[in-house]
Amino acid sequence: MSTPPYRPSPSLSSGVLPDRVFRSDCYPSHAVRINSYSKPKYLLEVLKVIDGMPELATLLASPLGALFSLPVRQCSLSGQLVHQMLCRQLHTTNSEELWFVFAGQPLRFSLTEFHEVTGLDCSPLPAERELAAATTHAEGSAPYWYSQIGGTLGSVTVKELLRRLKSEPAMPSWRKFRLALVVIVDGILLTRTHPVKASPEVVEMVKDIDFFLNYPWSRHSFHRMLRMVKVGPYIEDTSSLVGKLKQSSLAVHGFPLSIQLFAFKTIPALLSLLRNGDEKYTFLNQRIPCLLKCTTYHTSNILSLEKKIDVLICFLPAKVIHSQPRPTSSLESGYCDPKVHFLESLLASSYQFTEKDWPGGDSSLPSLQSSRKRTSPSLNSGSSSSGVHNLRTNSKRYTNGSSVNNPRDADTRLDRRLKSFKASILDEVRHLITQNTLVVDASIKPLQPDASQRTSVIPSRRTRSGCAGVSADSFRVYSPVDPFKCGGSGFPLGNTDVSPPDTSSPSVTGSHAPALVGSPSIPEIKCAVKQQPLQKKTRQRSLLQEAAKCGGRHDSSQCPLPHEPSDATNMSESAPVNIPVVGKIDCMDSCSRPTRKRPIHAAACGTSIKTVRITSGTTPHKEQLESVGPAMNLRSRKHVPLPDPSSHVDHILSSLAIPNKAVVTRFKHNISKNSNRQYTFNGQPYPSTFFADLHSPQCWLSTLHIDCLVNYIWQKHGDFLAKRRVTFVDSMFTSMLSNKFLSFTQHNDCATYKWNALLVAYVSGVVDGRSSQLQWLKDVDLVYVPMNWGKKHWAALAIDLPTGHIDILDPFQDLTSARKVVSYMNPIVQMLPPLLRSVCSEVPSSWPASGFSFLRIPGVAQNSRGGDCGPLAIKFMELHSHHLSVPLRQLTVQQVDNLRLHYAIDLYSTYVSSL
Repeated sequence: MSTPPYRPSPSLSSGVLPDRVFRSDCYPSHAVRINSYSKPKYLLEVLKVIDGMPELATLLASPLGALFSLPVRQCSLSGQLVHQMLCRQLHTTNSEELWFVFAGQPLRFSLTEFHEVTGLDCSPLPAERELAAATTHAEGSAPYWYSQIGGTLGSVTVKELLRRLKSEPAMPSWRKFRLALVVIVDGILLTRTHPVKASPEVVEMVKDIDFFLNYPWSRHSFHRMLRMVKVGPYIEDTSSLVGKLKQSSLAVHGFPLSIQLFAFKTIPALLSLLRNGDEKYTFLNQRIPCLLKCTTYHTSNILSLEKKIDVLICFLPAKVIHSQPRPTSSLESGYCDPKVHFLESLLASSYQFTEKDWPGGDSSLPSLQSSRKRTSPSLNSGSSSSGVHNLRTNSKRYTNGSSVNNPRDADTRLDRRLKSFKASILDEVRHLITQNTLVVDASIKPLQPDASQRTSVIPSRRTRSGCAGVSADSFRVYSPVDPFKCGGSGFPLGNTDVSPPDTSSPSVTGSHAPALVGSPSIPEIKCAVKQQPLQKKTRQRSLLQEAAKCGGRHDSSQCPLPHEPSDATNMSESAPVNIPVVGKIDCMDSCSRPTRKRPIHAAACGTSIKTVRITSGTTPHKEQLESVGPAMNLRSRKHVPLPDPSSHVDHILSSLAIPNKAVVTRFKHNISKNSNRQYTFNGQPYPSTFFADLHSPQCWLSTLHIDCLVNYIWQKHGDFLAKRRVTFVDSMFTSMLSNKFLSFTQHNDCATYKWNALLVAYVSGVVDGRSSQLQWLKDVDLVYVPMNWGKKHWAALAIDLPTGHIDILDPFQDLTSARKVVSYMNPIVQMLPPLLRSVCSEVPSSWPASGFSFLRIPGVAQNSRGGDCGPLAIKFMELHSHHLSVPLRQLTVQQVDNLRLHYAIDLYSTYVSSL
């Protein structure tokens, strides 16, 4: 950086240079608060937390390490200095930069200067496909948030994360380092509104440390800040910007400290006003305990410095200004303002600017030079600027008068001032509400012409299942063709009356497809719905949406977009997927296809949206059908002939019919006669109400009932299932995994974790009461197990070991939200892979790196009346393991009552006495 040599200044024609926002010296002079929640002081806290860890060297060597090399004395934000710089702004149409004028000299602040003053990496963004894979988890797997932070997605503040880091010294170093990175990015660079919360997208990205540390976070930070302080998509025109700068508080997102650092770098004389401003201590100097408040700068001393003839302004060399290539049709694209282009040419020719060269600007405020005691604007004016300033000034004035000896008079006057200050705040609130209303109106109007052309009707039942692979904020962003507009159910989200997920309870991005109930007369719905883009952008966007707006991306012409299937993927459904909505969804009919691939993961295709193909027609229920989900892709490594399933199918289906009345009468008579008797079979005692509870409709079944039914079914069908490489285990297996999950997550190395002997026995095939030993992966491909959720609901799991996927057969999907499903499944999907690796000699290399994936199967019969989830989960295991898809989805209430009675009679006849 250097000062250009002096050259005589030819006179400039009017209108050739950009106009000021405020006329020279007509700036607001009141005290201003910058509402920025970016906290550079977090750097000191992070250093204390990770000091002595080897990860500290990794952090300092990364692009984010440049933050720790900033001069710490200059990192205490002065709202007054930043505000005065923004008031000296020029109005340009260049969306990627700010231009200031100080002492008559133009200063450009673009991404180039942002990099120079912060040291952060401003390299191009990665390809859209790569970013989509990094910010979304694989379909069916749990978001990284649950294992790293816990709780509701997006509900934990950065301040709370920092508290955890400081209060949990036993936290594993790998987890501590990742949380520290989230604090730096979300708490310093990407801040938005209060309270600042950790972003699920950022947490998902921190899973890959190398990608996270080398990601150009500064681009997002710079653009978030720019949109809040410059005329553009958010601030509509210059008058709106002037009104905002006249307010007593100013909201700025991103990293506004960069504007202050830029001012110090280009106007070194400002450091003379800062106490010890020449100190070069950085955040790496451990003797600095905290950041001092910066109260040095005021309108008066900044203006006085500006009027000094010998003030030094440092310019960027012309070659740096032109270092960023622009489109050849820059004037047509709106990227380059012709006035800015002319300004840059003057800078390149070393033109000597003066104050008189800069025309225009708002002149509603009196000149600061003409009157040292300028009257503050009225409280009823458009700006509520000087409430705090006047309160302080007048309070000092009162202490010098005679009223100081009269406390009652002083209190009265103070009350008046407080009321005036409250009135100014109310004025600001009304102004902001008006602005927000206009923003919402502008967002809605473009959609109104299409309202009469809807092709869909909302389902009559709305499940809690979330839309896969997109955050709650993303539903508010509209684009011409956006794959995130269609949920897993195939309904275009932007064109129905279904409310988008609320930010307080964001939808889980796992793969939990909802069951749909609609009208048979509803026409087919196509996912690929063209929508007109909105003229007004929304306030918050996901990183993927922001990246598309920021530009500066690596060439991704060779990478298919998230909504474009790759040629390498075997997807014949390249055309829009047609999903007819019918009274009872027949998703299971699709299982007539001979083979089925596992669910597509976000890392492979750039989006985790699940498409379900539905076909019409019926299939005989006794035919062997392949049920939905990869768990039914059975294989036999030994290539032994499969047994005839007809006898087993007949027995299973007969349990859905009304049992013999004579048998029922004898059964009920026997259990009523022995109402005080305790039963014992298989070495396990059972209470006297065991059979009565089992056959009574809507009666909750305990673990004793469920595990007894599992053992009975294996005794009945075990030989047949074993030859098909299938096994059943009781609920103790999933219960132990859930109970051991906390100790597992606290263990540094899962490979050395000491597994419970009973869990090892399950995997080894050593199950009490069974003669054959079926080791998982060696003799078994598919494991069925019941699981209790929250001690109030039973579901069945079908674990496909070779593919690392779990199908969930849930008999009451509306009872458990998608977010809760993820929390219940987290122990299973994370602990199964290391458990299997510790027991089995050979494990598939194709398992998902983040743990097993899972899918809650849509379309299965639902226990809407409640109370029957236990026997239904067991029956689902029977039907699914025998490929009986039709009864799996069409069970009636009467059939549920029948199967409960059949189960009770069969258990009594087998273990107590024949009927």
